[in-house]
Amino acid sequence: MVYWSELIGTPVYAGNKKAGHVEDMILNTKEKKVAGFLLEKRNLDLHRRYFTFNSILYAGKDRIVVKEPPDIRILKKAQKREMVFAEDLIQHPILDNRDEFVGRAADFCFDPSNGNVREIIVSNGLLGDLWSGRKKLPVLSRVEFSGELIQINRDAREEIYSMNKGLKRWIRINMPPS
Repeated sequence: MVYWSELIGTPVYAGNKKAGHVEDMILNTKEKKVAGFLLEKRNLDLHRRYFTFNSILYAGKDRIVVKEPPDIRILKKAQKREMVFAEDLIQHPILDNRDEFVGRAADFCFDPSNGNVREIIVSNGLLGDLWSGRKKLPVLSRVEFSGELIQINRDAREEIYSMNKGLKRWIRINMPPS
């Protein structure tokens, strides 16, 4: 599993030539998959560039290699309006089907072999994260993405589990027996 936040700034190579660095992840919210990656805009570039997930030969935390230089495409304005970027969903609220606040999206975890988004890392704010740690929400059919929020049903809320981090757990581990 790979986290979106780990790939930001990762160098991208097309063939043997460096094409740039990852700036953002493009999501297919209907299929809950990674559709591609947006490259950073360089000084002389007039347009944004991207590549699709299907063009990747190797994806790791150290580098991403795409098949050929033509796989790096120009992002047109009309295309950009139709795309959903991970950065746009970060900090969006996650609500259950009763409109109860669950948390905010902090990161996305996906399978590098097929691009399926597997988990959303849920944050409950700085103090909540420090005390209880962040939580993982498995992305199943019960998770829906929109431009303003991420909606889950009651069953999905029950699937959220702790990452076992946070001061609360650390204090319990380091407390002397009474």
